[in-house]
Amino acid sequence: MLRTANEINTAIVNNGIDKLDQNGQFSYTKRPANTIDKSDQSSNKTNTPWIQLLEVPRLGNRVANLKGKVLNVNPEKYKIAIYNYYEGWWNKPYKKNPLTPIASDCKWECDITTTEKDYNATKLAVFLVHNQYLPPILMGQNDLPQPIYEDAVANIEIDREPQIEFLYIPHYGSRIKDLKGRVSHIDSNQYRLAIYIYVNGWYIKPYKNSPLTPIHQDGTWNCDITTSKNDFMATKIVVFLISAHYNPPCIDGNKNIPESIYKNALKAIIKER
Repeated sequence: MLRTANEINTAIVNNGIDKLDQNGQFSYTKRPANTIDKSDQSSNKTNTPWIQLLEVPRLGNRVANLKGKVLNVNPEKYKIAIYNYYEGWWNKPYKKNPLTPIASDCKWECDITTTEKDYNATKLAVFLVHNQYLPPILMGQNDLPQPIYEDAVANIEIDREPQIEFLYIPHYGSRIKDLKGRVSHIDSNQYRLAIYIYVNGWYIKPYKNSPLTPIHQDGTWNCDITTSKNDFMATKIVVFLISAHYNPPCIDGNKNIPESIYKNALKAIIKER
């Protein structure tokens, strides 16, 4: 659950680091892997087993599969164990089928949205394991068990945590330019923004009858926050990232933003002017 407005600092409420590179691809971390015997290694110059990501679905994508490739191993002797994190860690594609086979060209593919809320998974973990290995079965545990790190010959972890940033904030007293920003790590078709300003009370922007701000394909967004007479005197601005199917509270001068939006938002950012 997100923190309430009183608990949010005036800075960005984004934990973690934006892991998109300049080409819009996810970067990832790789923990040290166990070594394997030379009979399992390919003719590549390096002998270290490696997992390469070819396609990482963005947060909110319900269609695309996670795709990758392994290097420096015999694909017949290994499989992939995948977990996603949404309110805990879960085996993918299924707990009854926790291993993903590797094709002869060393590529693999896994459906990571086999249950209703998988598209909201903010983390993914991929392990290269021997094909007879039985990975731990997880059903919402907070942490991945240490044994799988010890048993895997390679692993990567992907952060899909959504990030919100301001690109332009109109100065206090400005009536002309829009509030502008960007959201990373999401499928823009699946999410919207709910934006509130504080002028002796909280008001939704741009209008009560048009409370959602769309996100463009490149992740950018803009919103007119001065659609009423005194809006230019707003001292606080709050932006919530929400599902496109969620109807945010359309408040008009309330002293507090309703708790319900904090429970339903994926991320929030606040700025004081």
